[in-house]
Amino acid sequence: MVDLDSNNAKTSSAAADIKSTQKQSFSKDWERDVIMRIARKLGRLSIDVDLMFGIFSRGTKTCTREDFKYCCLQRLNLKDEISERELDMLLDSKLKDKTNMEQRDFVNIFTQYIAKARNESQNQEAEQRSLMMRYQDQQRESGQTLHHSKTVEGVSLMDF
Repeated sequence: MVDLDSNNAKTSSAAADIKSTQKQSFSKDWERDVIMRIARKLGRLSIDVDLMFGIFSRGTKTCTREDFKYCCLQRLNLKDEISERELDMLLDSKLKDKTNMEQRDFVNIFTQYIAKARNESQNQEAEQRSLMMRYQDQQRESGQTLHHSKTVEGVSLMDF
């Protein structure tokens, strides 16, 4: 005889576990995305991550949550990409019950993401340079072909 209540409880428990895992995964993916959006802005700066914290803390070793949010939304101009609520959720996740962010918190949260953002930016710049060089090469080849094949009474179209 099969115990239906036991099977239902197992199924319900498994469904709850799956839902919890999906929510946790979504939260971590979302969290990484928010951090990466901030890191892309910060990655453009040619300073060490430790020193970047000064943007938020005005040179001290800690900054308030409000200062961090203000800097992200206003100074980094992320107000169209990140909401204040998203920043609150990120800070709650990373700082737990702490009222201030310390420099080491900032470094721990952002170092790998800023490095990734800088790497992405360098790869994008290299790809753009490569495309530009290929375009210029094609233009030169096209110009040489035009120069050699199109002359009218000794006047090349390249002379124009």
